[in-house]
Amino acid sequence: MKLTQQHVDYRRGYPLRQCGVCAMYTHGNAGGQFGGCTAVTGQITPYGYCDLFTQLRNPYGHRASPAHRRAIENIYDHAHGYSVRK
Repeated sequence: MKLTQQHVDYRRGYPLRQCGVCAMYTHGNAGGQFGGCTAVTGQITPYGYCDLFTQLRNPYGHRASPAHRRAIENIYDHAHGYSVRK
């Protein structure tokens, strides 16, 4: 059963954490603004983000180390008033 956007705190994402790079995001029809999600109901923008986010595996590796990614995420969260997640 899919969850609602309210249950998963669906909100605006940013380049390191957004639906477009989530394993559960499904692309819509060509040229469409919205896609879908295997876990969340409704129209999903590739620029959104929720608590179920699962980063796609990059076969070429990530340029930033996990520590650097966490630091960037914490800075972003703090700047936008989100609680910092560990």
